[in-house]
Amino acid sequence: MKTYKALIVDDEVLARDVIHMMLKAFPQVQVVGEASNGKQAVEMVDTQHPDLLFLDIQMPDLNGFGVIKNSRFRPSAIVFITAYDQYALKAFEVNAIDYLLKPFDEDRFGQAMQQVFHFLQGHQQTALQNKLESLLADYERLQAKASQQEAISPLTAPQYINRVWVKNRQKMILLQVTDIDWIEASGDYVTLHTSKQKHLLKESMQALSGKLDPQQFLRIHRSTFINLDRIKELQPHFNGEYYITLQSEVRLKSSRSYKDQLKAILENNW
Repeated sequence: MKTYKALIVDDEVLARDVIHMMLKAFPQVQVVGEASNGKQAVEMVDTQHPDLLFLDIQMPDLNGFGVIKNSRFRPSAIVFITAYDQYALKAFEVNAIDYLLKPFDEDRFGQAMQQVFHFLQGHQQTALQNKLESLLADYERLQAKASQQEAISPLTAPQYINRVWVKNRQKMILLQVTDIDWIEASGDYVTLHTSKQKHLLKESMQALSGKLDPQQFLRIHRSTFINLDRIKELQPHFNGEYYITLQSEVRLKSSRSYKDQLKAILENNW
C-alpha cells in the first residue's frame, strides 16, 4: 500500500490534535510533522516535502495563503482549514481540492480524504498548481473588492461559533455551544461548564470572547461568561453588582465593570 506524508499546520493545539486523531482511520497517511505558525510551516514544507498538507488559513504571523506564496515546495494535495472567511470560502469552492470549516466532524473529514486520495492517485500535480494560482488570485481579488465597499453586508457580519472540540480523556468530543452553562478563565485556558461536567479548552478568554454570540453569552466579569438561557434569578448587590443564580444552582457574582452590559440585557429581555 502506497503511503503519503502529511504535515498539519494550525495555530490551535486542539485543532491539530483533532486532525491527528482522525487520520488514524487512514493508515496510508503518515504524519511527518506539525507546525503552529505560518513561518514554521514554510520551513517544514520545504524540508519535509509532504504529499498532503492540512493548512489553517487564519494564523497570526503568516496566514495560509502566505505559506503557499513563500514555500518553494508544492505538496501534491492541500486541504484548507478555516473557522470562517467568506472570501476564502468563495475562492475554495472553485479552486480548492477541499476545505474544512471548523469545527468539522469525522464524516466531513472522511469526505475530504476521499477527495484527497482521488487527487493523489491521479497524480494531478499540474492541476493543483493551476488551482493554487487561481485560488490566490481569486482570494486577493475578493478581498480588494470588499475593502472598497463602504457598507458591511450581511455576508461580512461576524460569524459566531456553535460547536467546539474538547478533549475527554483519550477522545475528542464535539460540544454544542448552547450546552454550555458558563465559562471561566483558567490561565491560558478556559473551563466550559455544562450541566453534567466541565471541559478544559486551550484558548484564552480574550480569544474566545470574539467567537461567542453576544445575544447568547454575557460577560459578567473579566474571567466569566454566562449563557443567558441558563439564568434562573438575579439578586441585586451593591454599586450595580448582582448575584446570578443559574438553573444548575451555580451562584456567580457580576463585577461593576460589566454592569452596563447586564443592565442593557435586563432592559431588553427581562
